[in-house]
Parts: sequence; C-alpha cells; structure tokens
Amino acid sequence: MKALEKPFPLKWMRFRCDLQDLRGKKQPSFSLCPLKEIKILTSKNGIVEEKNKSVLLNFLYDLGEIVYMPDNKLLRDKVVLDPMRLVEIVTQFVTVVPPKYPSAKFRESFDKLDKGILEEDLLRKLWKDSKVDNGKNFEFLVALMIQLGFICERETTSSQDVASTSTKSVGKRSFFVPLRLAIKTSKVRQLPDDSQSISRPIYYDFEGYLPDVLFPYLIIEFLNKFQKEGVNPILACNYAELYLDENHHVTLSLDKFITKNDERKFLLKMAIKRTDSFDETSNEAPSAEACKLVLSTVEKSFEQSKDGGRRGIPFKRCIPCRCSDQLDKKHFQILKDFQCRKFTCTETGKSVTMDVTCYKRLFGADDVGTSGSNQEISENEFLQLLTDTAAWFDGLGYLKILKVLYKDHLSKSNVEVERASSVWDLLQDLRASGSLSPSNLTILYDTITVTKQFGFQSNVENQPSEDIKDHVVSMLTPFRQKVYQLGVELTKDEVSKLARLFNNILVKTYQDSWSMIMDFEHRGIIDKDFTKLVEFLKVLEQNGMTKARKIFIDGMSSGAGASSGAGASSGAGVSSGAGVSSGAGVSSGAGVSSGAGVSSGAGLSSDTGECQGNYQGTRATLYSKKIYYC
Repeated sequence: MKALEKPFPLKWMRFRCDLQDLRGKKQPSFSLCPLKEIKILTSKNGIVEEKNKSVLLNFLYDLGEIVYMPDNKLLRDKVVLDPMRLVEIVTQFVTVVPPKYPSAKFRESFDKLDKGILEEDLLRKLWKDSKVDNGKNFEFLVALMIQLGFICERETTSSQDVASTSTKSVGKRSFFVPLRLAIKTSKVRQLPDDSQSISRPIYYDFEGYLPDVLFPYLIIEFLNKFQKEGVNPILACNYAELYLDENHHVTLSLDKFITKNDERKFLLKMAIKRTDSFDETSNEAPSAEACKLVLSTVEKSFEQSKDGGRRGIPFKRCIPCRCSDQLDKKHFQILKDFQCRKFTCTETGKSVTMDVTCYKRLFGADDVGTSGSNQEISENEFLQLLTDTAAWFDGLGYLKILKVLYKDHLSKSNVEVERASSVWDLLQDLRASGSLSPSNLTILYDTITVTKQFGFQSNVENQPSEDIKDHVVSMLTPFRQKVYQLGVELTKDEVSKLARLFNNILVKTYQDSWSMIMDFEHRGIIDKDFTKLVEFLKVLEQNGMTKARKIFIDGMSSGAGASSGAGASSGAGVSSGAGVSSGAGVSSGAGVSSGAGVSSGAGLSSDTGECQGNYQGTRATLYSKKIYYC
C-alpha cells in the first residue's frame, strides 16, 4: 500500500480479511452477497458511517477485489465478492462451441449466436448447464452483463416477439453480443468517403495499441443509446452500421494500414451517413448536430466510465493526409481540435496543402471561432458581400436560375418571385426568411458550389470562396440540385416540345428552360414527390430526352432500390408503356419491383400508385441496399 498517499486504515485491513473468509462461504460460485450483509460486516469492524462504508466499497471495487454498482438500481443491493469468477460467466456465451448435433429447440438459437444475437432461453441453458446460475440470480447477472458492456438487449417488433418485448416475459428476450461475432468476416462494400452524403471520416489512433474489447464496447454504447425497434444494425467483428436517428446512421470500422515505418496499424474509423436523401447519389450532407453527437458519444466512451468500471484510454484523433494519394503507405495528420483550417505536408518532397474546413463545420464546437459558411461577419461586410454576389450573378444572367435554386427558401409568393427583377431582391428575401444572415452564409456557399462559380470575387475579406471547393452542400436539397441540372440540360428545342406537350389548350411560349421549370413546379408537373413526377419522366422518355430523364433516375439503380439497374422495370425509371398502366399510376407491382428496394405495399401500392405507409419506410429500404456483403 506504499502507492497510497495516506496510510491504509487498520479497520479496512481487518474488513478485507473478514471479506476473504466470507468469499469462500457464499454460493453460487461467483460469491454473490447482499449489500446489507456487507454493511453489517463493516460495522463489526468499526466502520459505522454510511459515507465511509461507500468509500471503502468503492475503493475495493477500484482495486478489483469486489464488484459494487451503487448507481444501478438493479445491482446496488448486491455485491460480487469474487470478480474473477465473472470471467466464467462471460465465457459461457462468448466462447461456447455449439454442439455438433444441437437439440431442435436450440438449433436456431445457436445459429443466431454465431451472428451476435443471444436468445434468453439459450443463455439460461448455458448458465444452468455450467452451474453458474440455477435461475435465482439470472436477472442480476443479465443486468451486470449489460452494465459491464458485454451484451445489449435488442428492441424487436417481430410478430413472435411483440408481446414479450412489452412485457419482458421469460424466455423471449434476446441480446446483442458483439464479442461473439466471427473474427474473419466478409469485406463490406461501402459508399466512397468522398460521397457528400457521408461525413469526412475521423480515425482514432490509440498510440499503437488497440484493445480487442474496445470496438465491441463502442457498439454496445451506441446500441444502448440509439437503438430503434425494427431497425437492425449491420454487425461484424470489424464493421458496424448503427442507427442514430431518422436521418442518420453511424458507421464504425477497424481499418488496417501500413505506416511509413512499415508498421501495421489498426485504427478505428468513424463516419456519419445521411439516410433520408432523395437517392443514393445525392449531395445532402449529414447535419452538424448529428456529427457532434456521434463525436461526443465516441470520445466519451474512450474516457473514464464510472458506471462501467472501465478506465479511460489515450487516443489521437487523426485524418488521412492528402499526400497519401501519392504514397504507397498511409500518412495521417493529427487533428487536435477543429480550429485548424489547413494542414501543410512535405512527406512527398513537395508542399501539399490540405483544407480541413469541412471537419470544423461538421464537428467543431458552436462556441469555437468559426470560418467559411459559419463565420459571422459585420453588417457592413455582409451588405458588401450581398452587393458583390448580386452583381456577379446578375452579370451572368442567372436571375431565373437562382429563382429555381432558392424556391424552397423564399418567403414571397410565386407571383412576387416572378416579378423580382434582380438577384439583390432574391438575397433580401432569403435574409427575410432567415435563410441568410451575417452568421450563416451557407446558402451562398451552396450556390457557388452547385453553379460552379468558383471564380467569384468579392471586396469582403471573408468572402465565401477561399475554401469553397471542399464545401458540402446542405441547404439546397438533392431534389433542388436535380431540378437545376434539368434546367442546364434541356435545349431550346426540347423546351418548345415540352411546352406543346403540357399545354394542350393554349401553348405557352417559354423564354428558356428556367421559365418552363418555374411554371411546371407551380402546376405540380415537376414535384419532389416521385409519384407525381412519374408522368413527367414518362414524357421525357417517350420523346427521347434520355439525358434529362437520367438526372432524376440516376441513383435509383444498382442496388439503390429498383430492378434491372433503374428506377423501375426494364432499366427505366418508368418502363416504356408499362410503368403507368391503364390509369393505374404504377403497373401492378412493377413501379418498383417487389423486393428490389420498395416492395409492393411498402412504397408504391400494386394497383393505385399511391404511397402506402410512410416515406421513411421506403427510404430505409432504399438505404439498406447501399451497403451489403459481397
């Protein structure tokens, strides 16, 4: 006890001796003792005050001599006197080898166990057969395993488990056991890191040492906090895709790299994915709130966890350096905080600059000095910036283009918007609607990025152009960007043809594609609701405007939610003459093929073409195809 700053009390030493004697007398094998009995023993040794008793028990817990969880109402009334025997309890479900010929009752349960799912009936059997527990302390042991991070109770909505989930009836629960997942798993194909629907990944380096249990514990942490009924995570020993909220999923993985010193190093990779996008190729970025929540959850789990009894582990937050594209071995930059805007690297012999503003925007603290789209500028600078922006885009003749791009953010009526005579009028409307302010220039960043006006110049020092090429579009939705692409793609002849096709009584003359798009959106011909957009896409296909039609169809193909690589049957968003049949809206079960992304009755009904269920269900189905085992 020389390491202690103060002498070890003699009363505590006597209590420890009595505790050792009690340890050999208790049953079952892991020596479980009621807290009341322990406190009686402390009183006999002269430790009377409740505060001192708690200090003593917590101290012995820190030393690993007992397991004492006063903050957990299911565990606080009992003390485990022999923590080493807990190893036997855990190994019964983590390392157990399924019998060659299991009984019919448990055959399916053993199959699920190898996939990381432990059913309650099987757990009871394993503990009973090994004489760990005869059933009397089952609930205590389950709560202890959950508290220590070995298992996590599943939320299920399957037909056979609905009743048991709500009543917690015996034998019907099941648990996630990440430690049980196989060591070798199939590689998981993911969306590329440069996809704008995924946050830039952050890697964690644990100074060359990555504890085996850290990744399973992290999975448990997320499942406990964010698990949702009916949403099944994708789990492997080195990869996990977990639900965060209705709009985001979290991906965690263990990636192996070879460093410049020829060292093999495993790093923990974290990224946040947007799941409510219009399609797989959309540019809608994860929200900053979601990114900060995930960052906080991950890094807090690395720090000291009082409830779980685990000590913190040192780590370094890092990101792949841009120079790695030119090297055979990976080089990482240490990301100490999110205040840095750029890194400069000379690993290749040349100076390579890497912009990291996007990390600051997504993960940086709100009270940290910001830059780019979140940098607050003075009122005079703001007005100068608006003046320069209006002059730039008016000079390009982009007034109608911006009317289309800003449609979702303008507060004025369609008639008033059509009467706007300058870009300045639109910018003032954006300011009035709250979409543009001195502290929020995001929509200006979005505008420059979408229209590719990277040469924009302003007399304001903090103009939105310095780091614009790394900007992630967030306020202009994926659908709005597709409408913009449509306007760019359509020729004058195609605009004239569409004018005749959609104006049967009195043919309108549109000056350009943007005038037509504004009219079509006002009339509901072009709409973000895919069921309303179907007729417009069909007309585009029938009249040979394949490139224009492809703008909306791209991303619905190749596992993104439709058969034969497109939005509907026969490789087309709406098959030729079949996607809409006899006024039914979508041909029977074919608007999107059954099981290919939106099953019949899940997204489009088999005979009416109307949405059944909620759009979120459709979205989840589309999303589930993005990552799969190959």
